[in-house]
Amino acid sequence: MRHAAARDLVLILAPAALLSLACSSTTGASTIDGGPLIAITSPADGATVSIATSTKVPVTFTVAGFTLEAPGGCGAIGDGCGHVIVLVDGAACDAPGEIFNSVFPFSGSVGTPATAIADLGYCPAAPGTHTITLALFRDDHTAVANGASASVTITAGPGGATPGDASADAVNDGGVDAPSDGADDAPPDA
Repeated sequence: MRHAAARDLVLILAPAALLSLACSSTTGASTIDGGPLIAITSPADGATVSIATSTKVPVTFTVAGFTLEAPGGCGAIGDGCGHVIVLVDGAACDAPGEIFNSVFPFSGSVGTPATAIADLGYCPAAPGTHTITLALFRDDHTAVANGASASVTITAGPGGATPGDASADAVNDGGVDAPSDGADDAPPDA
């Protein structure tokens, strides 16, 4: 009788638990399998960010159960060590010749929280609404087993940043040094 009551309780609570996971924020990965986690802390989902001086948007995040190392730096392949792949609008804003917008860290190892860069300069149009996704990848460039990722949707424009959003130019990102948005590339006047 006691086992039947426990089974009934599980049958009642399981759908509620799945519903709460489905309705949770997209900025964190599910902990249902006990694998690594990633969460974006800035910019906030729905934030407006300025691209008046740079198309590079800093994305601050935390990880749990995961060591951040540059690709090839872990020494072994496993779900507990690797790097972050930055995607913007899926594959629409990939860096030339790459299957991602940027990778973090580019060299060495870093602690958490950390800041990766999403370069909107690779997008067909930098101004507008963009979805930035950070995904945890193993040292062999494959996604971790639980597919841990986090996403935020931002609106980029020439205006000021939402409070709490940092200027990309002030960030020591450790990521791929992406081409600039062209603002600083003009030759000097003769």
